[in-house]
Amino acid sequence: MLLYGDNGDCEQSKENAGTVYSFSFKTKEWSEVRTTGDCPPPDDVVELAERGGKLYVLCINYGGSCNLMAIYCLALEGKTRKWTKVKTTGTPPCGRIGCSATVLGDSWYVHGGFPRTQRHPACWDIVGDTYEYNFKSQGWSKICPVRDGLLPRGGHVAIAWRDAVVFMGGTTSSGRTEQVAYLGGGAYCTTVEVLWKCPLRPNASNGEYVFTDTIRGIRSLHGCEETSDVVLISGGTEIKAHRAILSAASKTFHRMFSGNFSEMRENKSGEVHLDSISPSVLETMIAYVYGVLKEVPANLALDLFRVGDLYCIDGLKEEALSQLKSTMSVACVAMLARVADEHSCEGLFNAAVEFVASDPDNLLQVLSSENYLSMLRETPELGQKFTHMCTRRAFGAGEHSETLNGPAGLGDISGK
Repeated sequence: MLLYGDNGDCEQSKENAGTVYSFSFKTKEWSEVRTTGDCPPPDDVVELAERGGKLYVLCINYGGSCNLMAIYCLALEGKTRKWTKVKTTGTPPCGRIGCSATVLGDSWYVHGGFPRTQRHPACWDIVGDTYEYNFKSQGWSKICPVRDGLLPRGGHVAIAWRDAVVFMGGTTSSGRTEQVAYLGGGAYCTTVEVLWKCPLRPNASNGEYVFTDTIRGIRSLHGCEETSDVVLISGGTEIKAHRAILSAASKTFHRMFSGNFSEMRENKSGEVHLDSISPSVLETMIAYVYGVLKEVPANLALDLFRVGDLYCIDGLKEEALSQLKSTMSVACVAMLARVADEHSCEGLFNAAVEFVASDPDNLLQVLSSENYLSMLRETPELGQKFTHMCTRRAFGAGEHSETLNGPAGLGDISGK
């Protein structure tokens, strides 16, 4: 393991500028690697990478040409122990801290961060641009996504995974509520993004590479008959799809297409009959799998919740659950409590209890609703459990002592 750079307060680093510290996992000992040459400023280091027997340092070049901060790569040659400043081509990114710098193949990918025109800035703006540095050509190029660019992030984490870079966490300036969690006055990114590499675009200029998120690229295959290899049938409606995409999104489809399953007869013929799902629900589920569904329709939320659970499509199940919670009403809340029991969904059950207990009028209306009376007749133990939890929560008794599993460990919410 190699260590270089500090925050500018280390006297040892100032006295021994250019020194690299090496740690051996075998001997568990640290050692100094003395260097010569034009070393990078220790307190301006952003990231390190080891490549081909050389140590590369990404740092901020304050006071560069046109007073623009830039990120440069500096290589430490392992044999000569001499620093040299790499003469790069192309336009490097502006100087920044809190960015990610990830090595994948022959390239170093730099994304996001907080731009710096001086060491002690007055603001913490966040950028969302992405750059590639190629170790072989020593050239910089700005990545131009085919569709939406990556979210602006700072202080995040990025890792190389297969032929992609995965971005997670960090603060963000994105205003989209579904991508952000607000904690302590800060906006933190909750979205995980994947940047997949694709071949160079024909006639690309300025060395710019085109990248795309393959997951989003799947959208173009929705309804594509030429490449489909399976037909899903429901109530006379046929939907052509791709086994690989269905298998990737659903464990149930994966088992169906790869092992002994009740639908194997249809599997071999290229047709799968899903008569338990209505055509509209099936079409919506497939639209979600291919990433073209903008939002879960309120009128199909319950059916999509069931289908998401049945076919192990967790994202669809969660989005449908969110829709059910937001549209909960006196007329349907008891029915949703039964659905929660059937699918062992504590989140939905607790939401139903909270809805009833939040308003005395809700409690009175629910206790006289047809769905509630039906629950008492058909599932009396669940009805008693639901009534008990709603009334206790409504009148402030045992607010936090009960969950879907009931008081004192009674098992599942139906009391079994």
